[in-house]
Amino acid sequence: MAFEDINEALATDVDEAMVGIHAESKSEVVAYYQQKYPGKGERGGLAWKQHLIADLQAQNPNLKAKSLAKRFEPSRINTLEKKNASQYAALGQTLEPIRKEPPPGGITVSFDGLVLISDWIPINFTVQVGPDKMTYTYNIKTKTGFRTKTYDRDASAFWQNPTIQPILNTYFMGQSIASDAIGDIDVQE
Repeated sequence: MAFEDINEALATDVDEAMVGIHAESKSEVVAYYQQKYPGKGERGGLAWKQHLIADLQAQNPNLKAKSLAKRFEPSRINTLEKKNASQYAALGQTLEPIRKEPPPGGITVSFDGLVLISDWIPINFTVQVGPDKMTYTYNIKTKTGFRTKTYDRDASAFWQNPTIQPILNTYFMGQSIASDAIGDIDVQE
């Protein structure tokens, strides 16, 4: 795989490893519906409100539409409803995630291939990517054997745009000057 292919495979694998965070509160659920269903609904009201009321009723058949509609009136929409919090949390679990976050234990990214600096150089390495930092662990030969060292970098840019470049920067312990790479990349949780 070349740079573009490696980046595409890496982005796909990282996206699959990310943890979906669902709406839990009234405000998160309302924001989800407002974004998903903008504009007017079938009966002239707000589309998001109609869909939200229908979905809450589907989960709680004893609730009346008129009573639910009052919860979303402008004067009450921002009111925290402790007694109804579980209804919003349960509904939120049925919706698409509102955002994704790195897995708590991070991921392991392994690369085996060649990088082009001034010539093609074979490399094989593994980088641990946690929620906050990326760590490359390596051994240094000493007079008495080997000593393990680590090199850390901030991981926030990687999670926002997962490409091979920050992984190579971590491996090279600074700024990678690699202009291309070919090889296999593997992501494990």
